[in-house]
Amino acid sequence: MRQFIHNEIDSDNAKNKLSEILRRAAARESFTIMKRGQTIAELTPGRSRSQHKTCLAIDAILKAKQVLITDSALNDLKADGRE
Repeated sequence: MRQFIHNEIDSDNAKNKLSEILRRAAARESFTIMKRGQTIAELTPGRSRSQHKTCLAIDAILKAKQVLITDSALNDLKADGRE
């Protein structure tokens, strides 16, 4: 798994250096944009389409693992698959 470099930057500095921040985000850096000590935004590197699909698939698998199927329901599914 890739590690991200995380930076905090104030909103005025972010506004003045937007091009540089976007270039750095493309290089896998993330930023928390702050204003008067409060977080106002998180900027993280984008994911490719395949990474996004992979994350969705993993989420679906994890969600499916949470569903409990009884032995009788499993036998019914098996029987339906053989028809």
